[in-house]
Amino acid sequence: MAEIILNVALSENPPLRIRTSKWAEDFTQLKTQADPDGSKLVAQIQATIS
Repeated sequence: MAEIILNVALSENPPLRIRTSKWAEDFTQLKTQADPDGSKLVAQIQATIS
């Protein structure tokens, strides 16, 4: 878990959402299947404010 957090913290362009386990992926899949990491939402917001 710490390695996942560190990798995201050091990423130049971190995702809005990350899954830290198979259980979390399964639990949230239905709600977020169209944009699992939130990158589409971030792009849409950036386009709106640019």
